[in-house]
Amino acid sequence: MGYENELIFGRILDGLKIISKYSNFKRVLNLIKVLFSYYLMGNKIYGLPLLIKVEPTNLCDIECSLCPRKSIKYGFGLLEMEKFKEVINYFSPHSYFVFLHLWGESVLHKQLGEMIHYVREKKMCTYLSANFNNIKEERILQDLVDSKLDYLTISLDGIDQESYSKYRTGGNFEKVLSNIRKLILYKKKVKSKYPKIILQFILMKHNQHDIENVKNLARELQVDSLDIKTLDAKPVFYGDKQEDFIPTNDKMKRKIYSGGKKNKKKRRKCFWLYGTTHITWNGKIMPCCVRVFDDEFGDFSPYTFETLWKSGNVNRLRQNLWKQENITDKDCLKCDFLEGQGFLT
Repeated sequence: MGYENELIFGRILDGLKIISKYSNFKRVLNLIKVLFSYYLMGNKIYGLPLLIKVEPTNLCDIECSLCPRKSIKYGFGLLEMEKFKEVINYFSPHSYFVFLHLWGESVLHKQLGEMIHYVREKKMCTYLSANFNNIKEERILQDLVDSKLDYLTISLDGIDQESYSKYRTGGNFEKVLSNIRKLILYKKKVKSKYPKIILQFILMKHNQHDIENVKNLARELQVDSLDIKTLDAKPVFYGDKQEDFIPTNDKMKRKIYSGGKKNKKKRRKCFWLYGTTHITWNGKIMPCCVRVFDDEFGDFSPYTFETLWKSGNVNRLRQNLWKQENITDKDCLKCDFLEGQGFLT
């Protein structure tokens, strides 16, 4: 089993556990509607998103080599707490998951702990991904524990400063390690199982020989798990620059880069357009974590979201993919999933 398939399998298992833990009648009914729409209806949708990505901020403290943040057109800023509560209140009856990140370092938002706590009050699963570089106050680390964040992924794509900074430009390897140790120490002090700490290692050309070293590092840090992930470097954003980072070992590449089988005749249905939605810091509705550069799906409002979701531009995109017509680069033509890549990675 390749690294890509291992990651997919693990995420499916985690997802089933979360669904079992956070289910109620309305959520189960909505889950059935979403799956019915995705597998049987093609271009129609009856349910509401199961997973919500809410962006506390798209500000970031480092520059990753292949990060498309520079292409963002909807501006930079911080999500207001009242807007955040409005979003969570709307989705909580039907949705299972809240991801508290999109295109920024969410720990830079001073009310992140309050946000996590609010989601937990609504009995939804909370997940955060962070680079964990510049945490200036230990209170921020304590908030992640005390608010009972479910899952925390920390990106560490190197085994020392030299390999780490080749991709995470401006990042400080030792600071990340120090912050992880402080977080785990506080978890032990208060005897908390929250959050589950996942160390993420993205396979790239410069670190593909360090898998055993990062496994040893994960054991030394005493994190809960290690995710070894394949690199997602879309040529529509990066052009030839991606070649500097894609591994040479085919087992460590995504199918789209390793010559994996591509079924261009099969109708494609992107699960992100059936089961997830993304809300930016200023309330813009985006279809996925990649198409974040044009405001074309509307502004979030509890009074208009369902209409936008089921009959607006989101539905137009579903129909285009299902019918295989009018699909452009902007409309997902360069997406890994349409080229045979699983949506879960």
